[in-house]
This record gives sequence, structure tokens and C-alpha cells, in this order.
Amino acid sequence: CRIDGTIDADRRVNIGAVTDYAKNITDSRVYNSMQSANDDANTGAGDTITTYAIDEQSNLLIGATITDLGSMVSFSVADGVIPSDDYYIGHYVYIKAGANFAKHYLIVDSDATADTITILTSDASGFHQNDIFNIVDRIYNRLGAYSYVAASYTYNLFVNNDGTASNPIKWNTNGTVIVDGKNEFMYGIGTQAGGGVAHNIYDGFILCNNTGASFRFSMNINAIIWKNNIIHDSGMAFSRSSGFDTNTVIDNNILYNNHIYSIGEVISNNKIFKCPANAIASVASAKVINNSIFGNTQYGSRNDWGASNDFIGNKFFVNGIAGISVRMNNDGCLTVNNTFVKNGQRGLYLYDDGVDFPDNNIIRNNIVMGHTTAGISVSAAGVGNTSDFNFFYNNTANTAGIAEGANSITGTAPSFYSNDTGTSDVSSTTTMIIDAGKIWTANQWQGYALKITISGTDYWAGVISNTSDRLYLTPALSVTPNAGDSYVITDLSIAGTPEGNVTPLGQGCRADGATEPGTVSIGAYKGMVRNDTDTRIFNSIQNAHDDANTNAGDTVTIHAIDEVVAGTVGAAITDLGPLVQIDVDDATITASRQYEGMYMVMTNGVNQGKSYLIVDSTEAATDTIIILTDSVTGFTANTDTFTITDRIYDELNHVSANISLSKNGALNSNWISFTRSGTVVLDAASSKDYNVFANAGLDKTRISSSILYNNYNT
Repeated sequence: CRIDGTIDADRRVNIGAVTDYAKNITDSRVYNSMQSANDDANTGAGDTITTYAIDEQSNLLIGATITDLGSMVSFSVADGVIPSDDYYIGHYVYIKAGANFAKHYLIVDSDATADTITILTSDASGFHQNDIFNIVDRIYNRLGAYSYVAASYTYNLFVNNDGTASNPIKWNTNGTVIVDGKNEFMYGIGTQAGGGVAHNIYDGFILCNNTGASFRFSMNINAIIWKNNIIHDSGMAFSRSSGFDTNTVIDNNILYNNHIYSIGEVISNNKIFKCPANAIASVASAKVINNSIFGNTQYGSRNDWGASNDFIGNKFFVNGIAGISVRMNNDGCLTVNNTFVKNGQRGLYLYDDGVDFPDNNIIRNNIVMGHTTAGISVSAAGVGNTSDFNFFYNNTANTAGIAEGANSITGTAPSFYSNDTGTSDVSSTTTMIIDAGKIWTANQWQGYALKITISGTDYWAGVISNTSDRLYLTPALSVTPNAGDSYVITDLSIAGTPEGNVTPLGQGCRADGATEPGTVSIGAYKGMVRNDTDTRIFNSIQNAHDDANTNAGDTVTIHAIDEVVAGTVGAAITDLGPLVQIDVDDATITASRQYEGMYMVMTNGVNQGKSYLIVDSTEAATDTIIILTDSVTGFTANTDTFTITDRIYDELNHVSANISLSKNGALNSNWISFTRSGTVVLDAASSKDYNVFANAGLDKTRISSSILYNNYNT
């Protein structure tokens, strides 16, 4: 039964000392541990295995009274949370928002009269009023297996079953499922040399406290997807022992106080912060795309062998030494449309080991600001390196060891967009900004940058979590804020400005590295939106809408560049598991790795209107494109056609929508009109209810029906 004595309708609660519960959904078999589910002879390709926990209460607030009891901490909660003394003993507090984000603590006492919960921890420093938490009935901290290689190689879950490309094995969760290595087990989930697995998916876990790595796979693993996980306080989040990873994807995870050590992945849409050394280490042939990487002690990405890496659409900020460091045989890297801000010595550093030198690297469309040695530094002995169409500001030297192209811009601040502003309260610290007037939602600003002005000097940090009125920061500010110091929260997109001003907006180049059409922006955000009536330009649709100058009668054009207007799918469509490889007509690809980080938009067939991130392309006897999708469903060989567009618009500007419209037009020809140039895609990424939200009373505002509206939930 559950804590209140009632029988759980879904039968997720065990009798006995072991609370673990996993179910093979496909085979309708239940288990007392994840390891038992893996070890069952019936487990195989196509199975979905769900691991369960029950959140007995959610979104509770820590109260004003927090007491350090030495080996324990007590805190007050709202009246009624504790129905009787000793309730919830043996359950766990899971911190959803606060300085202790994603950490969990055993409940050892509760008092219904005093309305307090006592947890087992000797460190009270990270708990604050209004921290948000759940009460969870179990964690998964049992030994799953030893590796056959060595008894010291211990795992929470040792996996050894293969799926197939069309029928992967899916491990997912129901409730807040925490896999805890207790700082005792070397690995969380994984396998060992000689026992590699293929076509597995791991979705929705919280993993922590492994001495080695939370996910550990080895020996040329193939087709693994890690998505929607939170991983913290392990030696590494992901690791491999040797060999290359093939067609593996690390997508939409939150990783902190560990790092990625791996080879050959697609690393996309992650937040990686507060790692004691590097966020990403020793990657080669990786596609590092659309990540927010900040507040790591040394490097955002340090790659000791790094040929053919792609860094596209990332934000690297306030990392200790450099945003990206690549050395040794670091040839042929693409560093395109990134934003580098205040990363210690350098934004991008390509250097030699005394024998091998960086050659044929392409650097363009990057914002590079605030570095003490050089914004971009390349070993001068390398050949074939090119850098152009970058935007430099406030670096001690903009470049070193490389000749910068004539199209780059220097000397003007990029003018980052202010998502919110405020002033610090008197009790703010170097790692916490308090602003009691705010009513933010939990983790609304996680992954954003913060600039605070203290005694006339600007200091930068990243936001690791926020509650209703507190921002938790990394790295620590070097000076304690004063009451009344002004701060700005920014996503590092660019503020709107009159056309003609010096700005990263519209000043970037196309995929050919030479053509400047006036509608490609420099930096991690490619968006370019123009109010044609007022001749003002913006980085996002919402910013254009919200601008005070946007009023009745205005026409706003949303831009995208169609790099390939009409392509045709060829004879072969290959399911790689996490990815799909598509043969295309010879005219589409003129050079390998062309259009990476851009999007294939299907223009006919079952998948018409859908867009797919391009992670690789090859120019050969038969040209191919690899896209980020785990399904070949709906693609038709020799029939489907497509466009390749350089961007999509996936901004989040409402509680659950890409854009929120609230401004009214007027009669006759004075409607507010949102139109398009190129193939414009609004993508809700299956995480938002709407592409467009019309606020109550919206009148005489229209948005083009020829825009593609994708992946909304409602």
C-alpha cells in the first residue's frame, strides 16, 4: 500500500524491504529490480521496460525556518503537508529547484505539530526558503551486478541485451526515478568491454553519485540514445573505455558536476554546467549542436584528439579557461554560429602538441566576447584555417595565429536581449541573487546567463536553478552583490535594433561561407525577423511582436534561407536507430559535411511539412544526409522531395507556446501581419502545447498560413 494505507491502483508498491519495481510493458512481466528485468530471458528487442516511483507530494516549498542539526537538517513546511507525526519517514525529499537542484535526501523525522521535515544530511548551506521539492517513496540504490572484468566494476544496472534499429529496447520511467550510486558503485547503467550493446534507449532517469560514470558503455557501442535524463555528482556522466561510438545520441539532458567522456556522438540540446574540469572531454568526429555549456571549471569542451568535430549553435559562457579547446590532429573542425562569452582566456582555442598542427578548420558566424587572451586562437603553424563573419567585442585580442576575414565586425557590444531585469536584495551572495519582488516559475531561467553590475563593474555567471525569487549561480561571483545592484538575465540572443545599426543581426554568411544575404544572424541564434514597416530587425518572432514600435498596420517578415530549394530522396533510406540516413540526388550535396546543423524539410509525402536536424552529409558516388530522428516511418524512396533550410524557430515565449500574440491591429489595411520569406518552421519540439497562442481579445492580427507548424501537443 501507499503511505496513506490505500492500495495503489497501478500496483507499483511492493510488500517487503525491497521497494524497487520495474515492468516490461511489452511482455507484461514485473520485477523487484531493474537488473532482474534486464536478466530475464524474455527481455529482448522491441521491449519497453518502465521503472517506477511514486511522488507522494509534488511542488512543495521549504519554509522560512531551516535548522542545522549537525548530521541532519530540519526545515519547516506549510500546514497540512505532514498529516501526522513520523509521516513520510523512509521516503525522500527530491529538490526540484534550488541550490541543491536534483539532489535527494532521506526523511528521518516529521512533526505534524511543528510542520517540519528532518532529512539526513550534514550540510545545511544549500537549503533556502521557497526551494521546491517532491516527496518520493523510493530510490534505486541497490547493486545490480558486478562486471565479469573485475569485482570493483560495480553497476546499479548492468545491461547486455541488444535491440534492433526498428525495435530498440526502451528503458523509461514513471514518477521521479532516482538511480543512486551512493558514492560506492562505480557505474550507474552500462556494460563492459566485450559486452557492448546496441539499439538501447534510456529516457527520463535521474542518475547520481557513481564514482566512475552514470552511463558507461564500451567497445564500439552502436545506436544508443540517452535523452531527458538528469545526471549529477558522478565522476562522469557518460564514458566509454575504448573504440568509437557509432550513431549514438545524447539529447536534451541536464548534466552537472560531472562531464562527458566519449567519442563520436551527436551531443545536442543539453545543459551542461558546474563540472569540476570539462563539460565535454576527448571527443572526435562529434556533432555538438545547440547546447548551453557554462560555468565549468576549465573548458566547455576539451578534445585532445579532435578531427572533424562540429560545434554549431552552442552557447559557451563563463567557463574557466576556454569555451572550446581542441588539440593534436584537430583538422577539419567546423565552428559555426556559436556564442562565446567570458570564457576565461579564450573563446575558441585550436592548438598543436608540438608535432601535429590544426589544419583546414572553418570558423564563422560566431559571437566572441570578453576573453583575456584572445577570442579565437589557432596555432600559427597550421594551414588552411579560415575565420570570417565573426562578431568580436572586448577581447584582449580578437584573434591569434589566424588571419581574420574582412567581413568580421569588431568594437561594438553585441547588445544581448534582456529576458528579465531586477535588483539584488541585501541577503544576496556570490552564488545566489535574491529579488523578493519576483514570482518566477521553477527553473524558468536555468541555462541562461546573468550579468550583474556591482560598484560599476559587470560580473557574469550562469543560472543553474531558480525558485520564485532566487537565482542560483555558477561560477561564484568574485564580489558579493550589494542591495540594489542591477542585474540582467539573458538567453544571449540579440536585442532588436533599427536596421543599419552595428549588430550581429543579419550580418552572417550562408552555408557557402561567402554570401551575406542580410538575413543570417551571427551567434547561436540564427533568427532574423524584420518589421518591414518600421525597418527594425530582431532575433526572434516574439521580440519583434513585443517591440514598442510594432503597432497596427505593421508587416513583420520572418526570414529563413533555403540552401536547397528542391531536393529528391534517392533509392536508399537506412534506419540507423537514433538516426536515419537518406540517399539524395547528386545536386543536393556538393561537399561532405555540408548543411550540418541545418534542417531537411519534407515537401511532399507522408512526412510533408516535418523538419529534421541534419547531423551529417557525405558527397560520394551516392550522396547521403543523416538526420536526427529514430524512425523511418513515412519516408518514401525515389518519391519524397525536400527543402534544406538554415534554421527553424523553436523559441519558447509563453507558458507553453513558441510565440504569444497580444497586440491588436485596426480596420481596413491596418492589420498586424506576420509573413514569411523562405521556408519558415515553428517547432514546439513536442514539449509545448501550441506553436502560436492568441491571448484573450486578440483582434486583427494575422500570421501566414504557409508557415509550417510542427510538434505541438494540443
